Amino acid sequence: TASTRPTSVYILSDFQSSNWSGVDWEKAFPPDLDVRCIQVADHERLPNTAVTSLKVMRATVLPGQSVTVQAVLSNFGSQPVRVTAHLEAGSLRASRTAEIPAGAKETVSFQAQVPASVEEWPVFVTLDHDAFPADDTAGTVVRVGASLQCDAVTQDEAQLGFMMKALRFIPFLDVQSAGGLGREQPDFVVWNKPEKEDLKKMEALAEAGSVIVAVPDFSGDAVANALMGLPDDPRTFSEYEKTGKGWTLNAALPDDPVFDLFRGGDAASPLDARVFRRLNEGLAPDSWNDLVSVLVRYEDGVPAIARRVKGRGALVLWNVPVQSMDADWGKSPLFLPFLAEAMLKSRQEGVGEAAPEPGRDFPSWILPDTLDAADVVLTGPDGAELLCKESRLSSGKRLLSSVAPAVPGTYVWSGRHAAGMPLHTQVVNFPVGESNLQTLAAGNLPASAAVVTASGKLVEVTGRIPLWPWLLGAAVLLFALELWLSSLPVRTVRDGKEAQS
Repeated sequence: TASTRPTSVYILSDFQSSNWSGVDWEKAFPPDLDVRCIQVADHERLPNTAVTSLKVMRATVLPGQSVTVQAVLSNFGSQPVRVTAHLEAGSLRASRTAEIPAGAKETVSFQAQVPASVEEWPVFVTLDHDAFPADDTAGTVVRVGASLQCDAVTQDEAQLGFMMKALRFIPFLDVQSAGGLGREQPDFVVWNKPEKEDLKKMEALAEAGSVIVAVPDFSGDAVANALMGLPDDPRTFSEYEKTGKGWTLNAALPDDPVFDLFRGGDAASPLDARVFRRLNEGLAPDSWNDLVSVLVRYEDGVPAIARRVKGRGALVLWNVPVQSMDADWGKSPLFLPFLAEAMLKSRQEGVGEAAPEPGRDFPSWILPDTLDAADVVLTGPDGAELLCKESRLSSGKRLLSSVAPAVPGTYVWSGRHAAGMPLHTQVVNFPVGESNLQTLAAGNLPASAAVVTASGKLVEVTGRIPLWPWLLGAAVLLFALELWLSSLPVRTVRDGKEAQS
């Protein structure tokens, strides 16, 4: 029987570079297949600017907290541009101007204060619209929490001394103390006397976004190097002999955000303390520079507080004793605010829930147990109500999803019988890969392909017989045939007799 396998294939596309540049043509099509690419876009590099990334830092924010809104502005054109980015966050408005070289990116930052009485805070950054306005706006929804979770892992709260007392007085912390972790993913964990078998759990928590503050055993410890990601050292840690003089603390990274609160000519030092016992053996002053950030050092260079970023969180080694007999830091009125800043400013930017991908995913929301699907309305970017369906997840939770795929814009889930009160907000941004309007040149398409542009011009890639002469010849022949047919005499029939005119 004759083979039904096609001998040729026609691809009609704009051949946008960001989508097609990675195609392996030799693997995508058999070598004996006639591939013809019909390109419906010009080869020139079309200008376009876009907001290609938007972050709010730090992670889960608190009412009234100051945060940084950071937007990445991209120029996909062949000429430098000057753009103005506009921040819109509730009643807050601000603008920043940036010069972006051709084919480059620039980052602009805004300082903003979270409203005091919101649970969700939509934030948008918009550029002045250009010829392709779809990607000129990017948004995110910041989830505002009333407090942050802090687990104190210790067999006895007294072991954490004045640090535990300070944690209890930090107003935004919900502190729980136990011999092990009490919550699945707390925002902070203060871990007293960690052991080597605890390291994997600590790293996993940090990877997922927790800040782990490790307070070692100052009678002898062997975990500090591993905690900071350093290889095992045959030397063991030991305490210095107590002296009446003690050691002083100094800021090792004075420009780190941990010290922002204490800047200014009249600001007192939060490190005004003397320490009489510490880990020293193995904590060489210059051994961690490329691996971790040493925030605070002793006067002789030994690290006192060091931070290792891990995933979306961090691991902090607190090489300062927390008992009053070993350090007088707990008597300082600035210890509590410094501890709070050291924990807050060690957090990385938040990721939040995954936003739906336009055209593929569907806006969805897990229904609270107190609501029925009939009580919830979803409105799309144009303000129209969208049809939804309910499904059951393996966890038993109920998922309410839009029937129509997501398009860029803001989606609001609200109560049907509560005067349209918003319950949950989602923002769908324009896909970044579609903002580069540059198309593949004919030379970057497969060597076996003929390329026909939208204007009808054929670009010869391999010396194939051009298609347009055949199309033109066919059109001329059809036109000549039409003229010949129109010149033939017309025959009519009248009263049964044939007449010619």
